[in-house]
Amino acid sequence: MSCSTLLLLLLLLLLLFFIECSSHTVTQSSYENCCLKYVKKIKNSTKKMVIDYRKQVTDGSCNIFAIVFIMKRRRHFCADPEQQWVKNLMMTVDAKVLC
Repeated sequence: MSCSTLLLLLLLLLLLFFIECSSHTVTQSSYENCCLKYVKKIKNSTKKMVIDYRKQVTDGSCNIFAIVFIMKRRRHFCADPEQQWVKNLMMTVDAKVLC
């Protein structure tokens, strides 16, 4: 092989490497704000720390429907919206917001 062919091949390999690396970065960032599983139950002391919640819908980047509870200091946890304790906690948070 000639020198120019090797150089072209090397450039092609580098281009493919950068494309592969950038696609992994995009994929990772799309799942950063998604719940991947639910908590089963939480302590009452943790429930008292909840200040807000949001609904996660299933779309292109998030695979499960979930309620994301936001706690003081911006920590969060994900819960199954079908569970009764989750519905009760949502009502409690809503009542706090209205007061």
